[in-house]
Amino acid sequence: MEVCMDLKTFCLAMFIAAAFDSWPNLAKPLGIKPGVVAFVVIVFALVVLAIMAFKDITEIRTISAKAFAVLIVFSIANGLAIYLFTEKVADKNVQTGTFLVTVFVLQVVFAPVIDWLITGVRLNSYQFIGLGLAMSTIWFLSQRQQ
Repeated sequence: MEVCMDLKTFCLAMFIAAAFDSWPNLAKPLGIKPGVVAFVVIVFALVVLAIMAFKDITEIRTISAKAFAVLIVFSIANGLAIYLFTEKVADKNVQTGTFLVTVFVLQVVFAPVIDWLITGVRLNSYQFIGLGLAMSTIWFLSQRQQ
């Protein structure tokens, strides 16, 4: 069986997951309004992104108008998703950890499906089994304890 990523890539994935999982857990304990959390995270993420991707950003004029329009539409959707995500993780009636896992596991489910729809990359049998396990994870997490 062919492995899809090396150790370095896996470690990078661990860092990304930890970074993505860390800030959503701050809103409740610090008593910060969700909109403030989302705004601060996005602004400072933008600063880091601008520094890290400066060379790529300078080539923005090479993007076609159609591609740029698609990016704008999906960026608007992402901004809305980040706001709604932050609202929910700050909600005292929502278990933050369970909500985070649900969102992130759903990303695991959507990523290959969207990849297939856009690029035509087909899933193999192991990946289909993985999607089934991911969906069962969501089901188990959504159950209330008696």
